[in-house]
Amino acid sequence: MSVTVVDVRPPLVASLGGYLARLFGEAARERRVRTVVAPDGVTAMPYGARLADGSRLEADLVVTAVGCLPNVEWLEGSGLTLLGGVVVDERCRAGSPDVVAVGDVAAFPTGDGRFRRTPHWDSAVAQARAGVAALLRGDEAQAHVPRPYFWTEAFGLAVKLAGTLPAVGQPVVLKGSPAERSALLRWDRPGGQVAAALNHRIPVARLRALVP
Repeated sequence: MSVTVVDVRPPLVASLGGYLARLFGEAARERRVRTVVAPDGVTAMPYGARLADGSRLEADLVVTAVGCLPNVEWLEGSGLTLLGGVVVDERCRAGSPDVVAVGDVAAFPTGDGRFRRTPHWDSAVAQARAGVAALLRGDEAQAHVPRPYFWTEAFGLAVKLAGTLPAVGQPVVLKGSPAERSALLRWDRPGGQVAAALNHRIPVARLRALVP
């Protein structure tokens, strides 16, 4: 069937970075998936979508994926700090030694005055361990050191990622060939190291070891 992807920016650039987004874009085009970039917005309709310039895309089926928001409204007035999630310290404590927050709602300091969530199952598991340790041992518990790990698969491409996304710039090819859609890649930008296994078998521990 004919498929059109509509986004306000080139798909996957914000989440994966330009290099990997381009590879997925090429694979999508090879599968005859059309991409429409509508920076001024798009409105879903029962049988298609309407772009900000007035043009319409007709379709038999529309699937809308608009991201997620942390459900923290019920915590208003609780005394917790809510800034795009529940703000926590390096031990997942939410402003009290007896309260921890983990998973999709936990917002960690990034060191530059901002806070960042990592809504992924792997992060939730690691944060839960750190939060329980903090409840049991307080300041003696080991601080949580984020080691992000993600994976995704589409259009015949499977990629595992370790490090802080998005991956910026060109990677170093450690093994294989991106042109042949099988490679082990690493981005060495200070403060933003990322390792990626593109259609390449590698244990998660070894992939993480590439981004100390």
